[in-house]
Amino acid sequence: MSTYSWIQLLCFLPPIVCAAPLFKRAGKPVATAFVPIANFAGLLQLAGQSPWRMVLFLVPYLNLVMFAFWCRALAQAFGKSNGFGIGLIALSPVYFPLLAFGDASYVSREAASGTTPGDQPAAQAAAAPQAEKVGGVGGFVMKLVIALPFAALIIWLRGSQEDEFKDKSRADALHWCLGKSGCEQALASHFESCFDDYHSSQRRGRHSRTHQLDENGFHNCLQQHFPSPIGTHKAAMDRALADETSETQPAR
Repeated sequence: MSTYSWIQLLCFLPPIVCAAPLFKRAGKPVATAFVPIANFAGLLQLAGQSPWRMVLFLVPYLNLVMFAFWCRALAQAFGKSNGFGIGLIALSPVYFPLLAFGDASYVSREAASGTTPGDQPAAQAAAAPQAEKVGGVGGFVMKLVIALPFAALIIWLRGSQEDEFKDKSRADALHWCLGKSGCEQALASHFESCFDDYHSSQRRGRHSRTHQLDENGFHNCLQQHFPSPIGTHKAAMDRALADETSETQPAR
């Protein structure tokens, strides 16, 4: 699995696993937590977000940014602080079980932000813990705190994708070299230059790139740097002749 795949797994698996207790705390049907797609739509609704946002979660890299803002909204919906929301983002496998099995009470996103809807019972509004209201400059700074690390992560992941493709190309070239005299020597010395000449990438969608390698051109480039069989044979013959001459030459 690629680094990006592991990050997605660590982000999105914990909320899905913890969906049932979260739904129970929010008074939603627990059975929904075990229905694919419906469970994620329900988790979005817990944070006061439209289920249609699931479409944005299908876009590579953008889904990580959407996940960050969803975690912040979910923390508010359960009366937690923004610090806890950052914990949900950065340490998802730890903080989602704490939210699901801890003492948090669901108060809805509106109650958490300090605005109680008119149809909410007064007793429930009074009993619900109030989270710190963030607005104006503070809210903008909080968004930057969330967005900037994820932007840096996306840039790093793009570079990581190319590095993984390069490592795969090197491994494939080693396999291709088996049985070819001088191939591994040429690969060690000229892989970078040949790879750069025959490697290309293009945008795939808005947030991802796909990498390609012209294998025939790459292999021909390596072959141009193989030690010449004639030159190798001639060098071996010269060494053998020199050894024979030194053995037959009388000692002085």
